[in-house]
Amino acid sequence: MQLGIIGTGQMGGMLTTAFAKIKQPQLVIFNRTAGKAAMIQQKYPDQIQIADSMESIITTSDFLFLCLKSTDTQHWLLKWGDMLKSNQCLIMTTSQIPIAVAESLTVSQIAKVIPSITQYALSGYLLYALGPRTEEMTRAVLFQLLSQIGMPLAIDENKTRIYADLSSCGPAFFATMIHLMAEEAEKKGVPSHTAELIIVQTLMGTIHLIKDHHFTLEDIIQKVSVPGGVTEAGVILLQQALPNTFHELFEATELRHTEINTSS
Repeated sequence: MQLGIIGTGQMGGMLTTAFAKIKQPQLVIFNRTAGKAAMIQQKYPDQIQIADSMESIITTSDFLFLCLKSTDTQHWLLKWGDMLKSNQCLIMTTSQIPIAVAESLTVSQIAKVIPSITQYALSGYLLYALGPRTEEMTRAVLFQLLSQIGMPLAIDENKTRIYADLSSCGPAFFATMIHLMAEEAEKKGVPSHTAELIIVQTLMGTIHLIKDHHFTLEDIIQKVSVPGGVTEAGVILLQQALPNTFHELFEATELRHTEINTSS
C-alpha cells in the first residue's frame, strides 16, 4: 500500500513526520516547492520518498492525502481530479470543501481528515468523515492507518467546525490560556517562564489523574475545591466568566469559517 501526501506545509509536514515515525512503508510526498519536501525527507531518508511529479504521486498512491488550503484544494480537484481511479481514496485535510463537492469532481473514494498538532507526539484525536461511496475495506484500512498516529474519531461532516475547535484548534487555545495565566502570575511576582512550567506540569499531573487513576473532572474539582476555601472562590469565578468566553470563541471560529467559504 502506498501512502501519498501532497503539500508539506504545516499540516502535510506534520502528517509526513507522524507517518515516518511509525515507519509507514511506501510513504511518498510531493510539494510545489521541492526544497520543502527535501527538508522533511532528509530527516527520515529511509522512510520518505519524493515523487518526481504530480502525475506520479497521483497514479501510484492508494491513499492520497491532499494537504492544501481550501482554494488550492478546489483548484487541484478541478485540474487533477479526473486522474484518480475509483479504487483510490483521496483524503482532504481542509474543513472548507464538502465531501459532496469533491465527489462531483472525481470518481475516487473521498474522505476528510482533520488532524491535530498532537499527532507529532502520536497522540490526540484525528477527526474523520467518509464519503458515501467509500468502500468497507477502504474504511477499515484508513481507520487502522490513522490509529497508528492518533485516535480516529468519526464525526458528522456538518459538525466539523465545533469538533475541530476542540481537537485541531484546541492545542493553540490551551497554549494561549496557559500563556495568559502565566502573564498574570508574573504581575504577582512569579517569573512568566516559571509560571508556564508550573502550569504545564500541573496540567500533565491532572491528565495522569484522569487517564491513569480514573478521576473524573468533577472528582478533581470536589477534591481540590474545599467549601468556603480559596479554590472554591476561583472555581465560582470561572464558572461565571468562562461560559460566555467559550460561546464567543466558538462563534468567532464559525464566523471566520463562513467568511473563508464565502471568499473562496
